[in-house]
Amino acid sequence: MGEKHEDQKVWDDKLRVYKIAQKGPSGPVMKRYSLPFHLPNGARAVSAFGNVSKSKTPMGMPFLPFDPAIFISTLPSYTYPPYHQGFNFEEYFVHWWYTLPNPTKRTLIPVSWTLFPPPINAGKKIQLYLYQLPPTIPYFVVCIGDIFIQERLPPNTQVFCVSSRGASPTCPSIIPIPLVCSPIPTHTHTLHTSKDLLCSFVGANSHPIRNLIYQTFKHDPDFSMALHPWNINVPPSKFEDFVTRTLRSKFVLCPRGQGQTSFRLYEVMQLGSVPVYVSDTHQLPWSDQLDWNEFCVIVHPHDIPNIKHILNSITPATYTSMIEKAKLLYPNYFTMDAVCTNIREIVEGRHRGRETVS
Repeated sequence: MGEKHEDQKVWDDKLRVYKIAQKGPSGPVMKRYSLPFHLPNGARAVSAFGNVSKSKTPMGMPFLPFDPAIFISTLPSYTYPPYHQGFNFEEYFVHWWYTLPNPTKRTLIPVSWTLFPPPINAGKKIQLYLYQLPPTIPYFVVCIGDIFIQERLPPNTQVFCVSSRGASPTCPSIIPIPLVCSPIPTHTHTLHTSKDLLCSFVGANSHPIRNLIYQTFKHDPDFSMALHPWNINVPPSKFEDFVTRTLRSKFVLCPRGQGQTSFRLYEVMQLGSVPVYVSDTHQLPWSDQLDWNEFCVIVHPHDIPNIKHILNSITPATYTSMIEKAKLLYPNYFTMDAVCTNIREIVEGRHRGRETVS
């Protein structure tokens, strides 16, 4: 037997120390679990460590097993946004990934990072799980949390996430993804409404930037503003108010919330207005492929007092082009299936090339 790879030695030592610190089990804790759904064509979930099944995938990259203790594939007790249906994106992606006929160059770590409220000792269980993964295998993870993954990941891990808030300077490769959910039901916005407002905002007071925007424009007749306390359970009336004001608005303010981005960016695209993304740390997914300035107004906090001037300076032709561009890009980049596909293309090393306005 040859000597262990240096990364494996370091990783084994971390596992040993972590088990002692957490008074964890002295032996292996990983088990083989059944998937919560059927895999296509007899595909199997196999462990990347221990006794690996002989039924490996064509490229030799195994699927990791589900552990019910760290991946809870159940619907939460709330729905956010209020119109969303089905799994949140992390769970949706894992289900989507395990239906693929062939694996890719990286192995997905099937952990649900964003559970609310989190299970007791979830972080400890997840870290123990991570320390038992071979560190020499290339991995990737998908996280939609407002805060970056707090657990220590294997060295060669790509992180697809909606927020880098709280990320360590030494963390693995970070790739921004959109904060998406299921589409807004079409029955909520099929009626034609004239754009009689320059700009609007309806949302929770979940970040100082939102309060600053509200205080700046609450008395401006060209702006329609509504700010309310944050609540995970959004009443239908508040969502209907958001849809109505958005349909009336040429532009819609999409300030960051607790995370660095907002669902509102992609909701506004669906409702036929131009998003105005205000953040101190902009997360611009697929920016190597897309020019966000073609379909979105990007604003930094110091320019909040100038927002009205910025919007009024956009010509009618440019405004129309931005609306059309967003309509073109939304189904290909900002739906749940589109994000899944784009993640796979990046993991596989494929590139679509930059989209241009025709």
